[in-house]
Amino acid sequence: MIYGISEKRKDVEKFIDRLWRGNALPVDMAALYDDFVSERELEEEQSAVLTVC
Repeated sequence: MIYGISEKRKDVEKFIDRLWRGNALPVDMAALYDDFVSERELEEEQSAVLTVC
């Protein structure tokens, strides 16, 4: 687990894969992390809306 990304192995593997494919530099890590977390939150919100409907 990487603290703050997710407790789900699948999510962490997805994030690491994104870093690997993009050959991310340390300076890019914060932006990539923010993008990843934002996408995950959006997916959770959309899932919640679908569940309510």
